[in-house]
Amino acid sequence: MELLRCSLRRILMQAKKTHTICRYSSNGRKSEEPSPYGNLLLSIPVITFCLGTWQVKRRKWKLNLIEELHNKTTALPVPLCLDQGKLAELEYCRVSVKGRFEHSKEMLLMPRHLVTNDMENQGGSLFSSQGESGAQVITPFHCTELG
Repeated sequence: MELLRCSLRRILMQAKKTHTICRYSSNGRKSEEPSPYGNLLLSIPVITFCLGTWQVKRRKWKLNLIEELHNKTTALPVPLCLDQGKLAELEYCRVSVKGRFEHSKEMLLMPRHLVTNDMENQGGSLFSSQGESGAQVITPFHCTELG
């Protein structure tokens, strides 16, 4: 009997080291239950599959959005409508308006540096440049259709 207790203790010690719980069923066979760590490891493939499916759906949505924006920005200009309900449909669309620029109310935003794609090659950055400084000209536009 003492020998049986010692062997059971040894088995239980080994089970604790491997993070499994050993039990003996009524017919004397050994059965193992996975530990919480085992359940966690089993859930990783399920979570990965769900995230992968979400990424595929997100990519499809993003490609549709990019195509829609490309179609809106390359379409012919439409006249600007004054209806507030239709303004949401005109987002990213090109519009045509009639009016005049009011050059007497121009503003200059200075200093502004020319930012190009090859700024890394020139050694400059957004805030300091080896090139020339300039200004951004903001000119108000008076639309005759809006009054």
